[in-house]
Amino acid sequence: MKYAWIIYSSITSASRIKKACAQKSKTCSVRQTPSAMSASGCNYGIRCNQKDLPFVLDLSKKLELTIKGIYIETNNDTGEVEYEKYDLPR
Repeated sequence: MKYAWIIYSSITSASRIKKACAQKSKTCSVRQTPSAMSASGCNYGIRCNQKDLPFVLDLSKKLELTIKGIYIETNNDTGEVEYEKYDLPR
């Protein structure tokens, strides 16, 4: 299963999204971003099923939350976790 990470600038923003997702029966968790994603210090994000990414992005827009980055989490051939930057369509 692939997961999506949506990175926000604060734990407050990530928590707001988590609460709103739970109200719509979408499962996600607030987590501190892995160091492979964040060179600029501590950030927080939402980790959700990749299929729920469009829903979370739409919800972020409605709540006027700034997204700092989006990554897709996968496992490589050796089972190690990798993060691929995801570019938003313009």
